[in-house]
Amino acid sequence: MHHAMIRTQVYLTKTEKLKINQLAKKTGYSQSELMREAIDFFITHLADYTAKKQAVLQKARGLWQHRKDLPDFTTLRQEWDRDS
Repeated sequence: MHHAMIRTQVYLTKTEKLKINQLAKKTGYSQSELMREAIDFFITHLADYTAKKQAVLQKARGLWQHRKDLPDFTTLRQEWDRDS
């Protein structure tokens, strides 16, 4: 199935441009095809990544709540905020 294409300008670093050009030559795909594939991959996997990251953060929540050898982070943060 062919989707309508919309022209977009993207700024790349010299290194990114060199690497995408090398990959295009190596694979036979156009630079545009490679970029579209990368964007599709990113969009598809971003939800999975976000969900996994959230699960890790939830598991870590309260991890040190019973430790008595740690400073009072609220007070420590207030001191840092005053110094800024």
